[in-house]
Amino acid sequence: MARAGIGDRVEGFHAVAAAVKTGRARIVRIEERRLKGGAYTSLADEARSSGADVEFVGDVRDDALTSAPQGVVAICRPKETVSLEDAVATTDPAALLVFDHLDDQRNLGAAIRSAVAAGLR
Repeated sequence: MARAGIGDRVEGFHAVAAAVKTGRARIVRIEERRLKGGAYTSLADEARSSGADVEFVGDVRDDALTSAPQGVVAICRPKETVSLEDAVATTDPAALLVFDHLDDQRNLGAAIRSAVAAGLR
């Protein structure tokens, strides 16, 4: 199974918030005890506004792929795939960032942020 954020399951507050913002989240499960903080309540409201179903549960770890889901998991629509030709054709100048193997998923975020800073879209 893919790691968190790669397949149809996203976990962690910021990753789920991004999935909600893009309209990719279909179901958002939030631990009830997290609702004491305003950020999780706001996330639930945003998820509902985006059309996602919001479920409050006792513990999301049964749905999580990692040991630290930060109290929230989203079931998302799969990301659409595109051909290499289409991906390159939509970028001017043509550029592509390729990963062969990542040992630490934080490196993916750092590499993507660096690519965006360099002008890749």
